[in-house]
Amino acid sequence: MRFRAQAQRIHDVATAFGALGALPTSHLHGHVTRARLVLDRWETIAWKVPSNPGVAGRAFARVNAPRTPARRGKESMKDCVVVESYLEAAQQLRSAGLTAPIVFASSNTKEYYAPNTSHLQPDIGADFGTVAMEYAPTFGAANHLLHL
Repeated sequence: MRFRAQAQRIHDVATAFGALGALPTSHLHGHVTRARLVLDRWETIAWKVPSNPGVAGRAFARVNAPRTPARRGKESMKDCVVVESYLEAAQQLRSAGLTAPIVFASSNTKEYYAPNTSHLQPDIGADFGTVAMEYAPTFGAANHLLHL
């Protein structure tokens, strides 16, 4: 409801500056319910990553190296903790026999892709490869890689 009201205000401003046409919003009715169903489905297949003291040490080493997503002159510890947590969880799952896809999703491609490409930086690509983990820049890509 709030989104539609805000969209209408934006449309009204655009109209005041000469935009033509109507702003249909009927397709947004029930969107929260539809989105909740998708989120619930994701939550049923998601695994929570337990904290592990080794993760922080590996993340610190990643920052100091620097290894993707760390870069010199950038505060990267939190990003590196996330990456190391995923790598740890993926390693444990693979060791337990999981063969299903594991996907790391982040829309921040500047952190993970090599400059001017749509390919992972070689260092993190190798890290993901050791645990057969894929990278997805969008939830749609993650959905595809997870075969959902």
